[in-house]
Amino acid sequence: MSETIGFEDVLLATKRAMAEKGADFIYKLAEREQRMAEGYSSQDVECLYFETVAENTKPSCIVGHVIADLDLPHPSEGIGVDSYFGDLRQRGINLDDRAENFLSYAQAAQDKGLPWGEAYDAGMEAAGG
Repeated sequence: MSETIGFEDVLLATKRAMAEKGADFIYKLAEREQRMAEGYSSQDVECLYFETVAENTKPSCIVGHVIADLDLPHPSEGIGVDSYFGDLRQRGINLDDRAENFLSYAQAAQDKGLPWGEAYDAGMEAAGG
């Protein structure tokens, strides 16, 4: 059986994350320096969907918050957002096209250091919203 996550569901989850963090929130990976010292490339440490601090795993980046809010399976570490969508499809979970476009562009904007409000706007533009 297949399940489809709609654009509106993704928007609501993103809005809840922005309500919690603020539209002016700029994501910074807490473990970035440590991961760079461990030999990860700068490209591999731009974002983590979830971070574990003191044995407590919490959503980290904008897409991680959406994943947690919608109770979706956690992605493997180091997997990009588009690959994650493919993994979900293999599990019978589909995001509609607008939802995928929204999340891909919001994630890319966040990874460029833009505040979440601007990342949201970038996702909306990409999704035709």
